[in-house]
Amino acid sequence: METRKVEKRLIFKNLVYSISANLLSLLVSIILVLILPNLLGETAYGYLQLYLFYTTYVGFFHLGWIDGIYLRIGGKEYGQLEGQLYATQFIVLMIFELIVGVMIVVFANVFVPDVNRLHVIVLTCICMVIYIAKNYTTYILQATNRIKPYAIVTLIEKIIFAVIIIAAWVFRLGNYELIAIGDILGKLISTMVSLKYCKEILFCRMGNWKRTFQEIWINLSVGCKLLLANVAALLVNGIVRFAIERFWSIEVFGKVSLSMSLSNMLMVFISAISVVVFPMLKRMDEDKLGETYELIRNFLMIILLAALVFYYPAKHILTLFLPTYAESLKYMALMFPVCIFDSKISLLVNTYLKALRKEKTILIINISVVIVSMISTYFTVYIMHSLEMAVVSIVILMALQCAIAELYLSKYLGIDVIVDMVMECILVTIFILASWFIDSWISMAIYFAAFIIYCIIKRDKIKSLIKVLR
Repeated sequence: METRKVEKRLIFKNLVYSISANLLSLLVSIILVLILPNLLGETAYGYLQLYLFYTTYVGFFHLGWIDGIYLRIGGKEYGQLEGQLYATQFIVLMIFELIVGVMIVVFANVFVPDVNRLHVIVLTCICMVIYIAKNYTTYILQATNRIKPYAIVTLIEKIIFAVIIIAAWVFRLGNYELIAIGDILGKLISTMVSLKYCKEILFCRMGNWKRTFQEIWINLSVGCKLLLANVAALLVNGIVRFAIERFWSIEVFGKVSLSMSLSNMLMVFISAISVVVFPMLKRMDEDKLGETYELIRNFLMIILLAALVFYYPAKHILTLFLPTYAESLKYMALMFPVCIFDSKISLLVNTYLKALRKEKTILIINISVVIVSMISTYFTVYIMHSLEMAVVSIVILMALQCAIAELYLSKYLGIDVIVDMVMECILVTIFILASWFIDSWISMAIYFAAFIIYCIIKRDKIKSLIKVLR
């Protein structure tokens, strides 16, 4: 009994650390949204969004290496790790990333005529090397349940970035390259701190090279499936965004990306919880996984669906701050529901599948949805020439991906979630239709009424959830 109490206290502390760090990430995101569009102007803001878009993919240049480490050591104690093995791997990884970065820059100098796009690519390559170094350490911290150091590293990165953004605003330095350099600087300093937290396994004598390369091969073999699955997950909406940037303009791309950035703010809290959930699941008895899944699912969906009520007030406030982007903010009505499905996949479904070592299943599902994404993008962008339909397709694709993955997982765990899934899709549809076609406070009232009905239907589960939380 005492052991269970200690474990619960540890989980609660870890949640507090992680949520605190990610609250600052949310604050930085708000600063980005409220300050930068007006500071930079439409074109420069579009290039900044292009940089941020490219940097979402830089983590994949480790080829699954770090993912393999994360999956294999998940649930272990930090003291159990063999330092020499991880120190040698880190050096090899950094040499590899530097070579890749230089090759990309050389290639871009030859084949990219647009100076601004070239600058974006160079900044992205610099970010790549630093970001992967940070990921190597933070993944180890997460997998071994060292959430407090992980939270500190995240806080440092976001504080530095926020300070640079505010300084640029105060001195009216409307340069997207400066903002990108601020992002890189934040990552660099936080990486140095994360190296300090992992000094026992990184700053030690080199290990046996033959054994190191054997370990690298195992990690790549294990992690490549998860890496490809993650690439495919990003490509689900990345293909649509890339097509928008190519078919329309950098300004249109920036406006659509702004709506996506606003919608993704809720993902900050989801990321905070998922960091704690993975090592917890790895240490949990398998017979308790189904019960825990339903508990987390009920809590998560009530919070996410309730958050949609605040869409219209948020849109109204943002329109006052960003009058130039008033037209693009209407896409928030379509993009807000994306966070519902994305959050469920990121926190719940994929975290469970990773803990169960079902990365191959994640890969198959994601690749299937990517194929659908390519087909739908071709029709919505290049045949129909409809920006609205292209954005709507992102919501449909995320819902499809979430539904397939959750149905598979629920069958594996022996639980039934079909009724809940149908109710959630109905609520999301009501939200989209009311927000897009009515676009007034009445739309908020309609969705709120639908949400209350949903809560009444689920009242027994909500009572049980409150009892457990108490």
